[in-house]
Amino acid sequence: MLKSLLYCSFLACAFAICLGRIAGAQTPSTTSSPPSMAERLDQARQTFYAIQSGQDRSGWEAVFQEFLALAKEGEPEAQETVARMYGLGRGTQYDRCAATYWADKAARAGRPWAQDLLGGSYMTGSGVFRDYENAYIWFKVSTRNGRVSANETAQLLANIEIKDPKRVAELDAEALKWRAE
Repeated sequence: MLKSLLYCSFLACAFAICLGRIAGAQTPSTTSSPPSMAERLDQARQTFYAIQSGQDRSGWEAVFQEFLALAKEGEPEAQETVARMYGLGRGTQYDRCAATYWADKAARAGRPWAQDLLGGSYMTGSGVFRDYENAYIWFKVSTRNGRVSANETAQLLANIEIKDPKRVAELDAEALKWRAE
């Protein structure tokens, strides 16, 4: 009888332990979830501005790595910032090809500054083959998206390098059709 009672107690305890584990697996964790992309981007921005203003002396390398991680995850603002940092050699080695690569990604996502930067890359042949027509299109797209200064450069290209009014009209039509990916 004592044996049966001990055996039943043992089974009841084992059952309770199993139920506790199962219930524990179903209850939400008390640990906080990882920060969202928006929170990480905001933190990276704050670090960037702190370093830029001289408040934080930890260096550009850490902030570059923060933005690079976000850029690889597809965050357009981070891609644009990484392009700028590669282009300036800030937090990483100067690399015009990498700068153009990230500017292209951000430009295609609709970032006007990156569109302007990409137009400049095509105009000067920085990180890509020189292509005045592609440069013109990117400057016009950037202008349409709010970077008014890009229009002046587009007009200079049209007058000095492209020169054919019919071709400029065709390029204007292409720029008007452009949509962010």
